[in-house]
Amino acid sequence: MHAASPPQIQRNMATSTIKLEPPGQREIVDQEKANGFVKLWTKQLLDHRDRVQAAHGGGDDGSNGVILCDRIRLSDKSYTAEAARVIAAFLTEPFKGTDTPLANGILEADLSDIIAGRLTEEGLQVLQIICDAFAESKLVDVNLSDNAIGQQGIGACKTALSKKSLERLSLCNNGLSRETMAQVADILTSDEDGTGCIASNMTKIHFYNNMSGEDGCKEFARILEKCTRLEDIRFSSTRAMAIGSDILASALDASLCEGLNPELVKLDLCDNSFANKASHGALYRALGSTTSLTYLNLRDCDLGDDGVQKICHALFESDSALEHLDLSGNCVEIRGAKHIADYIRDCGGKLKILRLEDNEMTSKGVESIAAAFRGSDDGHSIEEIQLNTCMILCKPAFVGKKSTALELRHAINLDYKPSII
Repeated sequence: MHAASPPQIQRNMATSTIKLEPPGQREIVDQEKANGFVKLWTKQLLDHRDRVQAAHGGGDDGSNGVILCDRIRLSDKSYTAEAARVIAAFLTEPFKGTDTPLANGILEADLSDIIAGRLTEEGLQVLQIICDAFAESKLVDVNLSDNAIGQQGIGACKTALSKKSLERLSLCNNGLSRETMAQVADILTSDEDGTGCIASNMTKIHFYNNMSGEDGCKEFARILEKCTRLEDIRFSSTRAMAIGSDILASALDASLCEGLNPELVKLDLCDNSFANKASHGALYRALGSTTSLTYLNLRDCDLGDDGVQKICHALFESDSALEHLDLSGNCVEIRGAKHIADYIRDCGGKLKILRLEDNEMTSKGVESIAAAFRGSDDGHSIEEIQLNTCMILCKPAFVGKKSTALELRHAINLDYKPSII
């Protein structure tokens, strides 16, 4: 394959789309500031259109029908209803010299944290005005995180959430209750026109720091049941408790073991409670069925040594080449550390980041892990090891001197207490 020539690179840059986003620090945006944003965006778009026309020989014909902007980020501002109307009008009215509104070409909409400090009534207005602006868009990626969304909020955001084109959705730190999760599940799993539900097309779904509890896990399981293309799953810090976590583990077991999401690359289940043997077995089967997983976060999941054993055995038996593993805060003791060491020794040397802090492995357990790196037949790719707060009383062998196992460029963080040996 030949590298692109400089003129071709310039042409590609000129004809690519741009992203619209407001300038400046976090602030309240009123009508006047919104008008300022629109003025800035208009100039950016006209300048970009000039570049597109120049790339096509200077004529207008080359830029007809070209999408100038396919991404917008409105996050980290707090918009008044009047400001939202200004921005919505800009997006939905035909752009200068065209018959097509900008919103029609938008594929990615970052609408996170846009109503901070607004009273409930105005916040709902802002969400609906902005989301309704994308009525004719074929949105692929929607981020509505960090907005206080209750049941009314889901209704206000329904235009953006109901796109059959949707592939990536983030609803993090929204305070979603079990009732709200049910609404989300209804939207994502509905197939009223018989063309398939939204969930069946999704590649990324993030729910983090909500309060949906056990019933929220049931609704998430309902969504997972319809998913077939997921590459990135985050369901963490949702107050699931043990029963809800069992439901979550079972849903993952059913989904992955049936081969419904074979391209899963990233799985974040931090801050669930997989203490029960039922969860251990379900996670063992689910993780053992993965073939593409590179990132696994099971931090603060109450796994204990038995759960960690299941996880490590599943990862060893899977066809995935894991690069990031976080088992911090799982009450891992010496026995669990030995299972982690066994996995390190036999995992093929692909692991880059290992986080095990806030466990009870003691110096003996950590030495098992250090020895596994030193004794791995496949070498290693490790770049970061976190072992803080693991009851370490002496310095393990992989710290201090440069060795064939771990070179000095690698970050090894631990807090050992030599004074009390």
